[in-house]
Amino acid sequence: MKALLLINPASGREKVDKIVEVAKRRFLEKEYHLDIYFSKCAGDLTEKARLWADQYDTYITCGGDGTINEVVNGVMQSEVRPSIAVIPIGTVNDVAHILGFSHNLEKNFDIIFNTEPLPTDINKINDHYFVYVAGAGYLTEVSYKADRQEKKKYGPLAYLKTGIQGLSKKPFFKAMVQCNDEIYVRNVSLLLVLSADRFGGFRLPFFSKKNKLNDGLVDIRIFEGRDVTLLIKLAMFILLLGRKQYKQFHFTTGKATITPLNNNHVKWNADGELVTKGKIELEVIPKAIKFYVNPKRAKKLY
Repeated sequence: MKALLLINPASGREKVDKIVEVAKRRFLEKEYHLDIYFSKCAGDLTEKARLWADQYDTYITCGGDGTINEVVNGVMQSEVRPSIAVIPIGTVNDVAHILGFSHNLEKNFDIIFNTEPLPTDINKINDHYFVYVAGAGYLTEVSYKADRQEKKKYGPLAYLKTGIQGLSKKPFFKAMVQCNDEIYVRNVSLLLVLSADRFGGFRLPFFSKKNKLNDGLVDIRIFEGRDVTLLIKLAMFILLLGRKQYKQFHFTTGKATITPLNNNHVKWNADGELVTKGKIELEVIPKAIKFYVNPKRAKKLY
């Protein structure tokens, strides 16, 4: 194995130092090659992941969901695509939870050394790639508006707090959804695209009947309503672990076009980052990158 450890140093010096120490020891024991790179600025890991893709067979990402998203966008721009492993640091770490990586470093490296990476779908909104979640409307701006210190201290609850404070802004729009040879028009307060069973740090095992990471499909759920009505629906959504509620619009697809009809400035979030505005083309790219996965999670999601 020839691996590159890609680190987001903003995740915390003490944690990063420990990860580097364990990584060096474990790779030395195996007599494998390991290089280490620290991100210099936002977007840096995308460029480096693309530029160095033909030099490594494995990228080990060290950071939160945004760090993984940067690396994935770089890899997808390369004809040669290294496998990806995840070492979580940060507040929510949805991707790490989905793949079964924990804060136990020794177990994480056991997964990397003792399992084969699995071909995994990557999703795309216009020209931006994402791993597990995208959306527009209420709550989808929360991940990049929530205070960094509050996210470190409170985790998922920081997102909820910011979301509740934003209720009065009423991010409501009408959208035309074209998919599966059908056309739908809906009033949207929140539109969620999920390929797995987590969102904003909350586990949602009943969001989809299948939740596979290699089936070429995503699930889309549209929430309608405003103010207190919307808040109640979202609270029930989380309490019921993602179960579809009465008259909620939900469908499964591998490709869709979503056009806001009364607001060309609708913001779209992917893996916690603001990526585009207005009309989107959504596409699933089947089995585009190989990811290392905890065998227990692999049985459920592959």
